[in-house]
Amino acid sequence: KFKILGLGETSFELICQILDKLHPIGSENKFVDLGSGVGQVVLQVAALTNCSMSLGIEKANTPAKYAEVKLNTIHFAI
Repeated sequence: KFKILGLGETSFELICQILDKLHPIGSENKFVDLGSGVGQVVLQVAALTNCSMSLGIEKANTPAKYAEVKLNTIHFAI
């Protein structure tokens, strides 16, 4: 089942199901999320797979800025 939570928003569980169907995702793969919002899916794919790149593209400034803050926080934590 695919459950829509909001405007294009997806659950963590749904992304896990999709990644399981696409398994294995290796270093020869790249992930791009168009309309990535605050970057939840981009970060989830980066954390759970071995893809060589996980990229989010967001047109709206506010969610894009939140995504940038999240990314910087993660880089700082690593």
